[in-house]
Amino acid sequence: ASNDFVGAGNYTANLTTAGWNAILTEIKNYKMPAASVRTHQYTIAKASQTQGSVVIAGYTYGGTVSTPSLNASLEEEPTVTYYYSTTNSTTGGTEWKDITATSLNAGTYYMYAVVGATDNYEGYTTATATQFVVAKASYDMTGASWNYSSAFTYDNTEKTVEVTDLPTGVTVKTYVDNAKTNAGNYTASVTFNYDTTNYNEPSIDSLSWVINKATAVIDTTGVTKTYTYTGEEQTVASGATLNHSETTPTYSNNKFTDVGTGTYTITISAAETANYLSASTTVDITVNKATGAITVDTTKMTKEYDQTITLPTATSNFGTVSCDKTPADLVNVGTYTVTYTLAGTGNYTGDTKTLTVEIVKLKLTKPSEDTTNFVYNGEEQTYSIAASDYYTVANNKRTNAGSQTVTVTLKDAFNTCWADESATDLEFTFSI
Repeated sequence: ASNDFVGAGNYTANLTTAGWNAILTEIKNYKMPAASVRTHQYTIAKASQTQGSVVIAGYTYGGTVSTPSLNASLEEEPTVTYYYSTTNSTTGGTEWKDITATSLNAGTYYMYAVVGATDNYEGYTTATATQFVVAKASYDMTGASWNYSSAFTYDNTEKTVEVTDLPTGVTVKTYVDNAKTNAGNYTASVTFNYDTTNYNEPSIDSLSWVINKATAVIDTTGVTKTYTYTGEEQTVASGATLNHSETTPTYSNNKFTDVGTGTYTITISAAETANYLSASTTVDITVNKATGAITVDTTKMTKEYDQTITLPTATSNFGTVSCDKTPADLVNVGTYTVTYTLAGTGNYTGDTKTLTVEIVKLKLTKPSEDTTNFVYNGEEQTYSIAASDYYTVANNKRTNAGSQTVTVTLKDAFNTCWADESATDLEFTFSI
């Protein structure tokens, strides 16, 4: 007979009967069948594999992806395919393959496995799905900081503190109390735009920052310092100017009468105000010769860089007034003091007047992006940026399909800036 069966499957067994009559000749009353072959069909069914469940650890978005496994001892090395889903189900999932650190958004997922059948074992789908979590990542804010290192000084212009060096993916959403003009102590805070799906909310400590009161400057240029004796009491009560308009100068010890060649010292003061410290100065008044006087507009001049400057013309009651600067000296951004001088003679004393000229940065309108829909045509194409003598355009030519960054850079960041007072390079994406 053929009766050796091992693997699962369908089999045929042949049973042969021969010579039974000879063997059983002494058995009475039995008639044995003639020699013959009898056939039987047998089936060995496939066995069941050991049931198991998926084992997978959670991981952080953007980090190292976990590798799933099945906690069962499987025979004959069947194929095991893993599937994931956002619902707790063992059907309808997405096959787990080619998964990168950012393939799955942060959230809760479920994974099941499908074990393939082998020659002798049935396949199966895990009875339950295993939950795993892709945790939200945290932005590295260690490099971010407020661009504030020391107190500002009031100058009647808005002072701003901002957060710089933010990580990729984080931008400023709103500032609170980061822009002020008047002197005072302030606390600035900031919120951010970010990928709320995959990242925890980034933050940075609030900033305590200060705008100090400015130094009040009493300009005594306009005070008449030399008098000719008249025999009557004379008073000095005008001529001094301040570098601000929050108060007016006051005068003390400012009356004199005789000694035509005598010298008097008067005090000119300015009280502390909301944005300026107090100040005091003295002026010596001499009664003697007639005083030469310069007449010139000493009102502070403010001009933008590269704009035409015409200095005020100075006159006097005698002689020629010289000026220590010409428009050619007042080019770059900065604050300049222009000094007008009248030299004395035997009959007149000299005189000096000063004029503050401030050259501020030239504010440039940021060029607009090129809205052209570029399509590959085999030829070099140009991302158009409005031409200007004040900035350069780089990396704005491309032939092949793809993307690159076009950079617009100020030629002279010391003397020019963009309309928003920034001087950083502008970047545009050039895509074909």
